[in-house]
Amino acid sequence: MVLVSRHCRMAEERQARRKLWVETQRSKEFPQYRQGGNVLNGLDAPKTKELMLNLALPWNESAPVTVDRMTWLMPMLADYPIEILRFLRDICNMTETTEDFFGLGYNQRADLGDNQAVIIDLGSSKIKCGWAGDPAPTESFASEVDGRPIIDRGVVKDFDGLETILRKCFKLLNTDPTKYLVIIAMAPKTPKTHKDKIAGFLFDKLHIPSLFICSTSYAGLCWTEKMSGLIVTVGSGICHAVPFYSGVLIHHAIQRLDVAGQDIDEFLDSELKALGKNLSKKQVEEYKMNHGYIALDYPKEASLETKIAEVLFSPHIMNKTESVGIAELVKRSINQCELDTRKDLWENVVVVGGGSMFPGFLERLHKELKELCPDNASPSVVGQPNRYTSIHQGCSNMTFWDEFYPMIVSADEWADSAEEIFNEKCLN
Repeated sequence: MVLVSRHCRMAEERQARRKLWVETQRSKEFPQYRQGGNVLNGLDAPKTKELMLNLALPWNESAPVTVDRMTWLMPMLADYPIEILRFLRDICNMTETTEDFFGLGYNQRADLGDNQAVIIDLGSSKIKCGWAGDPAPTESFASEVDGRPIIDRGVVKDFDGLETILRKCFKLLNTDPTKYLVIIAMAPKTPKTHKDKIAGFLFDKLHIPSLFICSTSYAGLCWTEKMSGLIVTVGSGICHAVPFYSGVLIHHAIQRLDVAGQDIDEFLDSELKALGKNLSKKQVEEYKMNHGYIALDYPKEASLETKIAEVLFSPHIMNKTESVGIAELVKRSINQCELDTRKDLWENVVVVGGGSMFPGFLERLHKELKELCPDNASPSVVGQPNRYTSIHQGCSNMTFWDEFYPMIVSADEWADSAEEIFNEKCLN
């Protein structure tokens, strides 16, 4: 009787799968489903189960249908594209190239309804802006106005110029600033007075409805969707090591390194000139991006291609003897945290920022941290293949969490207590 029942159930499941497969084939999205399904079909059963449970979908350990991923997970692409991509990236260690399999574009961003948000990353070299729900910023341009740098080493130097830049962001995005929440990502330890000036402009002149200002490090933590981690931000003008534990910033343990992407460009330019090569600023940057890499063992691989990026780990190469390298920066930050938090921080080192995009960066940092960490910890270093987009993705992730919205500053709150509101909110 049990055997007959089992055969009947399996027959019903096969019939249901065939029906779903036929319906899927008839849909105009079938080619996208097929490509995405091929990716999903590579998941093993435990990871498939985790995906299903994350999406609040039923999972039955004994039902063959739950592991027939090619058929049953393809239609989910239409309803959960962003969530599935995030799962493949974070849980399955697949790269952002899975977007190609799914055929996702910027016009297929998650529908956040009234919670849609504009994200603006204020970098020393580049301003990046875009929409929450998109996998990357849609616009990027130099942090300058009429040739004047607006942000230096993460610090705003020209607020009039910054106003011009912020207006440009909304113009490029072709959107009305009065309609959407705005998320601003800035360097850690940005002075409160600077946040107040930015908020004053956005609320009083552009009349935005709500605002959240966060550090790039906090955005990096939100990219991981973890509560604890040591966030290493490698930008154009500055590097930081910033620890978070149980979602709380350990402010006194923040470490800063004034050696970053722009220093590498200047160093490379001087090295090339010594070889008789006079290149433009753009050509120097292209040379760095196309040829530079981090050597796992620099003394054995020393060359111009490894030397230009080695300054991040050995600043003394460019005569910055007072500065320590990235690995030592991480160690100093963790050692300033409470003893019972350090193991978790060593085991959750997260790298974000375009300045870390050199091939070999993650491997070299991991190697050096293994030599520096205590015996009771095993260091882990993670970072997505395109770390240029990590900050945007972290800010985007926030908008999917209910607990995020009490943290934002509304226009009414700003009008009532502009002097105090950032002492209560946006403390990351």
